[in-house]
Amino acid sequence: MNNGLNPDDLELFAADWENDFLSLCSEHCNIEEVFNKYNELDLEDYQVEILEYLTDYLNYDLDEALSKIDDVEVYECSSFTKLAEQFCDEGLFGEIPAHLETYIDYEAMGRDLSFDYDIYRDKIYRVS
Repeated sequence: MNNGLNPDDLELFAADWENDFLSLCSEHCNIEEVFNKYNELDLEDYQVEILEYLTDYLNYDLDEALSKIDDVEVYECSSFTKLAEQFCDEGLFGEIPAHLETYIDYEAMGRDLSFDYDIYRDKIYRVS
């Protein structure tokens, strides 16, 4: 039975989605092209998260985001204060004598870090 419809002529309309790979196309897109492109990219899960940050949060286009994936630092922190504490613990600011540790204002350091870093989905990102 032929109903006059050609499956190749059908258009899908993505009305709502969480930011996964579908959000990288417009609301009227060829779903087959999207999945083919995704499979060609062969990205690791962490790279997909970075790609979402670059496209969703920073509004990079797909090609620009793909070129920047390796330039993004990701920290498993949900606040800039915690990131400041992590940086101090890792010795990023040099060796801090134990008797001075209680005087460190991690909150103020976190505010300063917020100028160069972004919080997105409970992680902190920075494009270098």
